Amino acid sequence: MSIVIQQHLSNILFQNARITDGKADRFGDIWVKDGIICKVADKIDFKQGDVAEFVDLQGRSVLPAMADVHCHFREPGYEYKEDIFSGLRAAVKGGYGFVAAMANTLPVADSLAVIEANNAKGKSANLCDYMQIAAIGTGLRDEELVDIAALSMGTRLFSNDGNSIFSESFMIKALEASAQYGFVLATHCQPEEELIERDLRLLEKIKGASLHICHVSKADSVAMIRTAKAKNLPVTCEVTPHHVFAAEADENVASQLPFVRNIGYKVNPPIGNCRDHAALMEGLRDGTIDMLASDHAPHSEEDKRAGAPGIGNIETAFGMYLQAFDGDVSLSMKDFCRLTSSAPYRLVGRQPAVLQEGREATLIVADVETRGKIDKNEFVSKSNNTPFDGWDIKGKILRTYIRGEMKYDSGQTL
Repeated sequence: MSIVIQQHLSNILFQNARITDGKADRFGDIWVKDGIICKVADKIDFKQGDVAEFVDLQGRSVLPAMADVHCHFREPGYEYKEDIFSGLRAAVKGGYGFVAAMANTLPVADSLAVIEANNAKGKSANLCDYMQIAAIGTGLRDEELVDIAALSMGTRLFSNDGNSIFSESFMIKALEASAQYGFVLATHCQPEEELIERDLRLLEKIKGASLHICHVSKADSVAMIRTAKAKNLPVTCEVTPHHVFAAEADENVASQLPFVRNIGYKVNPPIGNCRDHAALMEGLRDGTIDMLASDHAPHSEEDKRAGAPGIGNIETAFGMYLQAFDGDVSLSMKDFCRLTSSAPYRLVGRQPAVLQEGREATLIVADVETRGKIDKNEFVSKSNNTPFDGWDIKGKILRTYIRGEMKYDSGQTL
């Protein structure tokens, strides 16, 4: 297993691959040259010398790299938990081609100086793409809007994640600013149902705003969002790996359902019950839930013992998602790609990731059928805080390529 910082790859032919994105699922060959997908076909014919490297995947998958619109890399201020470089190393190991990091840093990412500095660090890491999310309120408080005009030069996402917006008057100003400047406002809602109901009510009145609801976890929340979408309100939402991977239940129920256990692990919002879990899965099936996002929240052991909420899961999200989807015939690998790649890329204003000729070769090679277990001792993140150590997962990232350059190699023979 290795994180490959400099691996220039200009000419590679993946043969006998399962090629899946949000639009198609087929078997064939895919040719990458100079960072671009130059050909996709059932069988690619080539002349001697045309191709520098051949990789026979023997039916393994080529998928668009995932995009994560919600993670925490802790820089500046909390680098002992995670920093941008260590977070991006973990991200490419997890199969991500893009990540957006939340603003609850020290100092808070509420100034253009912090936004630009972090974006520059993300670029210089030369791993996957990085976007720093800006706070919507100065100091993450729901009192005074940040300088939206200035910060919009460095980001498309604004959020006080970690802090709920309790002030209705401030939420109105934030939505009005979203309409004026064209950014997406991402909200952390606790109490969840109460604040989601309020925010959707305001969104209906403020035309042109864009609202994204983070880490939905409750059945009633899914129902409210479904109703809002039926009214064509401009709202999107996400669900995390841990909220689809587990649920709180009594032992009688837990013994009858896979991956439904009492885990007793602090996370915001709390992991829901069986009814909540079922609603989240239905929301993924019917399109109410737009995307999957890691909410990667690294903490030190000391901070976790002191009650810090969160789970470090950017390296394990792929396998957690596939395990949660396992056996559900209504959730296909095309759906997986839509939820992990196409939809989050679209949210941040980028082209949906597809494996088509002429598009960037930001992709992963994976075995989507293999079985394994989460092993926190294998994490490359600075933090390995997870309650799921030893839990079963499905699928394994074998390689991650960013614009044709290999950034992660599991070391498994291909």
